[in-house]
Amino acid sequence: QWRGVVFTNESTVCCKWDKNRQAWKALHNWNDPLYTQRLAASGHTCINLYAVITYAGLGPLVRVDSNLEPKECVDIIDTVVVPYLLDGPFPDGAFVLQQDPSPTYTSKTVTEHLDEQCILTMEWPSKSEDLTPMKSVWSAVKERICRKRLVEPSADLLWAMVKKEWDRLREVPDLVAGFYLSMPEHLRNVVRLEGAAM
Repeated sequence: QWRGVVFTNESTVCCKWDKNRQAWKALHNWNDPLYTQRLAASGHTCINLYAVITYAGLGPLVRVDSNLEPKECVDIIDTVVVPYLLDGPFPDGAFVLQQDPSPTYTSKTVTEHLDEQCILTMEWPSKSEDLTPMKSVWSAVKERICRKRLVEPSADLLWAMVKKEWDRLREVPDLVAGFYLSMPEHLRNVVRLEGAAM
């Protein structure tokens, strides 16, 4: 039943040298504007990204200048998401779009536009990005970036490296399909733990 769901997500990628652990780590947070602003103010190089995945694999990866506004979200849906889905995994248009339940995606501008385009959407609980396969995808990308040990990279260099790793992960057979297939068990565990972190 999950194969027809298209998952989308925004994420921020930053790199910082951790002197205590003597290792590079990626600092990221899932759609928390306050946290994103703090990272930007710290002087670390950060880029904001919007990504799409389907059961067939990794979809488009878009670099955005800041947290998406409703009009920008509509533009990405029209010019990136829908064309990719119709030209690729869902030529018949039989898909359900899952988006973050943040103010941007639940705004009147976005929801009315999706209704006008007859795009079905899936309701999703707030602060539950970790329930989607996107979390596993972002983790895989960010772990690869960490291994690069970039020294004060520019935003453009960081973007180039992320895009390169994204394209490499596209070549991993059944990577995303595996994340999708684990969804039922993942959700059962959430129910068993009564919503507690796993």
